[in-house]
Amino acid sequence: MHHFTLNGVEMDYILVSRKDVRRLGRRYLVRGIDSAGVVANGAETEQIVVRYDDSGIKVASYVQLRGSIPLFWSQKPNLKYNPPIVVSPGEAESLEAARKHFTELTQSYGKVKIVNLIDKKGRQNTLGQAFTRLIDNLKMKDVGYEWFDFHGECKNMKWENISKLIGSLAEDLEQFGYFMASIENSQAKNFKGIEARSIQVVCEQFGSI
Repeated sequence: MHHFTLNGVEMDYILVSRKDVRRLGRRYLVRGIDSAGVVANGAETEQIVVRYDDSGIKVASYVQLRGSIPLFWSQKPNLKYNPPIVVSPGEAESLEAARKHFTELTQSYGKVKIVNLIDKKGRQNTLGQAFTRLIDNLKMKDVGYEWFDFHGECKNMKWENISKLIGSLAEDLEQFGYFMASIENSQAKNFKGIEARSIQVVCEQFGSI
């Protein structure tokens, strides 16, 4: 949580990450998905901005999701810096588990846009290609997909290329929206211990990246 003042207005920026406790594990040791549709190290991250002024308090938030690629795959550690990736040949099993996973997400968050950030070369490319085939075969209307080779696009400190990803996601971000609520304050000045107040929801988020 960070408190700051912008153009004379007091604000709070809050970052909250909620980890799915159903399938936790260290990097390399726990990867992919299980038969129940739970991915390794899934997390929900919420960015919250709170604005304080004489009329009351305004709260805005946006929720994003992350998790291991929802396939049956492994990357067992060895003495090498980057252990080999092994993708299970059972595509039907991965498809069934992934359907459970994305059904749960769409029921909880609405539409979902997947952003795949792994490399389009080497060992990661094999995993990425398998993931792309899975999404093609999944055929879920509320699940979109974008593969952005983060390391390839942003190598040599070319961070400006992230604008390509933002541009490709612009329509989804606009459609998904964000949550905002207004809390009116009859006391107007002191926001601690407010008794008389009403909460009005201004807009809601209808999807997640």
